[in-house]
Amino acid sequence: MDTQRKVYEMLGSFDTAMLVTTSPEGRLESRPMWLAEVDPAGWIWLLTSVGSRKVDDVANDPDVLLICQDERRQYLSLRGRAHLVLDEARLHRIWRTTYDTLFPDGPDDPDIALLAIHPVSAEFWDNTGVSRLKHLWESAKILAGEPPDPTVDEAQHGRTKL
Repeated sequence: MDTQRKVYEMLGSFDTAMLVTTSPEGRLESRPMWLAEVDPAGWIWLLTSVGSRKVDDVANDPDVLLICQDERRQYLSLRGRAHLVLDEARLHRIWRTTYDTLFPDGPDDPDIALLAIHPVSAEFWDNTGVSRLKHLWESAKILAGEPPDPTVDEAQHGRTKL
């Protein structure tokens, strides 16, 4: 199994993620973010306000964590390095009308920037497909008082460098 491919396949199924940064004071800060694009080179693109705290956080410490969850079936944690990018062409290309709720002036709003995240490692838990059936079976065994099977299918859980 190609765990890197698995991570990017899973990433494509998420619309949002929690972005965790470190403040200049050393506090972990998190906030939900729309996943605007995952490009062919593996970079993850998010929209942000130029004046937001997360921009200060990333300028101080570019190491970030993205956490994705899909209805208790798929979980993905990505570590990476974030960079603030001003790219009007990309912004216009990836713009969706749903972003109008945060940026009513559209993609030409001078307060919009992009956060480009270069992922360096990932960990996933996938309880879909056959893995879901195994997960349900093991859960039922626990409820019946039986010990679960300690082996983990590599399609269900894995770690990889990206």
